[in-house]
Amino acid sequence: MSEHSLPAAGRRFAIVLAIVICAIVLQYYYPEPEQRMINYPGRVATEDNSRHQELVKLVTNYLKCGHSVVLENTIDPNRLTEIMAEHPELELQQIDGDTVLMLTNEGFCPDHEEKRYLGIRGEYLAIFRGSAGNGELESITQIRVDRLPEEWQSKLQEGKLVFEDEISLMEALDSLDEYQS
Repeated sequence: MSEHSLPAAGRRFAIVLAIVICAIVLQYYYPEPEQRMINYPGRVATEDNSRHQELVKLVTNYLKCGHSVVLENTIDPNRLTEIMAEHPELELQQIDGDTVLMLTNEGFCPDHEEKRYLGIRGEYLAIFRGSAGNGELESITQIRVDRLPEEWQSKLQEGKLVFEDEISLMEALDSLDEYQS
C-alpha cells in the first residue's frame, strides 16, 4: 500500500462526495421545469388501465342571478393546465363528489342576460333586467301601478311579468301607454 493511497472507506466517501457535487452542479445547470401540481380526487381508468383521466368540470357561477352553468363536463388533463394558466382566479371545489373548477362572473347567466321583467318601484312601474325578484333596475316608467288594471297589478305582485327580450317588453309597455301619469 502506497503512502498516498486512501483506505477503502475514504475512497467510498470521496466517490459519494463527487457524485453529490455532480448532482448539485447538474441541478443548477438543468433545473426541472416548474409544474403546477394539483391533487384531483376524481380519477377514472381508461380501457387499458394504464393511464388515468381527470374528471373535472368547468363551471361558471353568475353572481347576479345565482345560477351556475357547466361549460365543460370533462376537461382533458392536458387542457387543464392551459385553462388554469389562462384563468388564475379559478377555484377548485368539491361539489357532490365532483371536482369542479369554478369561474366567478359578476353578471347574469346567458339565460337571464337578455330577460326583462316588470316590477314595482315606489308607486311606479319599473323595468328590471335579469331574473324576476333578483334583477337590476333599468328604469322607472311614468306609469303608476294603482292605475293599472287589477290583473296587471296582481301579476306585478306575483312577479309574473317576465319577458324573454327587450322587444317583448316594449310591446307590453306599448299596450300600457294609456295608463301613464
